[in-house]
Amino acid sequence: MGDRPTTRTAKPFARWCADTERAFLLALKLTGQVTKACAEIGRGTSAAYHRRDRDAEFAEAWDRAVADGQAEWAALSVERAGPADDGAGGGRLGRGHNRIDGWDKHRRGAFLRVLGRTKDVREACRAAGMSSTAAYALRGRSPPFARAWEKMLAVDVPSVLDAALERAVKGWVEPIVAGGKIVGERRRYSDTLLRALLLRDADKEKAVRKASAAALAKQPKSKQALEKLAHEAAEAAGGYFSHQYASREETNASLMKSLERLRQRNSEAQARAQQREWERWQACWGSRAKAAPLLLAGPQGDVAGVELLA
Repeated sequence: MGDRPTTRTAKPFARWCADTERAFLLALKLTGQVTKACAEIGRGTSAAYHRRDRDAEFAEAWDRAVADGQAEWAALSVERAGPADDGAGGGRLGRGHNRIDGWDKHRRGAFLRVLGRTKDVREACRAAGMSSTAAYALRGRSPPFARAWEKMLAVDVPSVLDAALERAVKGWVEPIVAGGKIVGERRRYSDTLLRALLLRDADKEKAVRKASAAALAKQPKSKQALEKLAHEAAEAAGGYFSHQYASREETNASLMKSLERLRQRNSEAQARAQQREWERWQACWGSRAKAAPLLLAGPQGDVAGVELLA
């Protein structure tokens, strides 16, 4: 047999031209892998790496395509996963978790919305169809859910009093109808609500003053009562109550005052005793004495002259 000429089928992008580079870079950005990108354009990986080593601009475009592809994949994964913080809409519980023990995003959202409105855990669990035990268990396991829980508890809920105050002070818009058509509008205010709110505040302030006066009247006024109250409070707190210690100068001054008072009392007692003895001696001897004097020692230490008895 003679040799027959063989014909080869031309492969697409047989040579690395500008179109080949653009196609490879686009495939690399979409797939993120060199093998898959080369398969898409019908070229081998060795040829791609060989061209990368020879062309600096192609290598730079290669790295830029990989970085752009990774950034797009990261943004897409975050968008699919939802917000990391589990708010009232029921976001992710944590990294890579969207459901724990039956708590999907719909149940978490219902629980948090009712919790923010009622501040009641049991009511929120009833709305979500879960038990309070499961709710507290999820709170301990998921920090994002715990943060959302605290956030819902901190939200201020408008009360009836706030609505009445707004209606009394800010008023409300009332349409003006004439001939079956709205021709204007006017703002109306409720004087009755405003009067009721003012009376309520006055009664509340009066009750507070009355309670303060009653508490002040019940407070102990004597030093012993205050010390007893301090001892009881210290014992209830697990401590003890002690008086403030005086300095050395204060202690010495107090002792000197005490000694001076004791010396004065002793002097006064001794003077009274001498006075009584002198009066008794005069009563016994003074009226019965004779003319002849006799020197006798008196009770006050002086020498008195008395007459001899007959």
